[in-house]
Amino acid sequence: MRVINFRLGNRGVSIKKNSKDRVIVRLKNDQIPFILKEGEAEPVTVPPSLDNQLLTHLKWAITHYFGCKKND
Repeated sequence: MRVINFRLGNRGVSIKKNSKDRVIVRLKNDQIPFILKEGEAEPVTVPPSLDNQLLTHLKWAITHYFGCKKND
């Protein structure tokens, strides 16, 4: 399993691929599950503390790192 750690602004982010089409994003106290559909990342649930700009950056990062067929 591939794990990517990086910083978005002042937040530490950890992205871990659980299975072929499931990705878990960990922010400070939140875990956000994503599903890869046709190479695009879509959140399963979004916590109210997550702003739209951060969500957009997370979706881009997941799609970029895990959305390609070569990473499956």
